[in-house]
Amino acid sequence: MSGEIVDIPNPNPAPGMLSVEVTVRVPIPWHDRIVVKPQEDSVETSELIAENTSKDDERKRPLEGEVLYVGPGKLTSDGVLHPIPCRQGDRVLYGRYSGTMVRIDQQEYLFLREDEILASVETKTFTI
Repeated sequence: MSGEIVDIPNPNPAPGMLSVEVTVRVPIPWHDRIVVKPQEDSVETSELIAENTSKDDERKRPLEGEVLYVGPGKLTSDGVLHPIPCRQGDRVLYGRYSGTMVRIDQQEYLFLREDEILASVETKTFTI
């Protein structure tokens, strides 16, 4: 993220106030793609980690993340658009080797297809 102090005319300027213009590149997914921010601490703290792996290196990749951006959905051959059932802010689980990791402006994003999402994660409180 880069910022630069610029002088932008303000109709109601406060004394001594500066404006800051920031330009950020944002990944906008197409079709049935979802952009997820991997939750780094899910590797060590989440009990939702798949236990079917044997190598320590394989266990270091997060399996849970926050949905940042959602594409419009998948267009079928008959022209019907099927929207993706998750929304921005949802927490999702995905497979260990799912998706494509992309770095944009020092930020890592994981691009997933809708069918690579295993489940959404919700926090619920139960009275026992």
